[in-house]
Amino acid sequence: RPFRNAQIFDMIYYGNGGFNFSDLYTMPVYLRNFYFRKMVDTKTKEKEAQEAANKKGESPNSNKKIHRPDINRTPKA
Repeated sequence: RPFRNAQIFDMIYYGNGGFNFSDLYTMPVYLRNFYFRKMVDTKTKEKEAQEAANKKGESPNSNKKIHRPDINRTPKA
């Protein structure tokens, strides 16, 4: 029972509104398990895509200090 309740909670919480409690509670177990596995697979792929995008956006020089341009300023008179 604890697994079923946790699975139902996860599917409601992470399912983006696709399911409600009564639908999941009365759904046949084999069908609920199918949707749960699909949701986990989708969330895993989303996470991998996000990590790849974050890694792609990093530059190799991101830790270097940015220096101001060397501009000769005239002193105020």
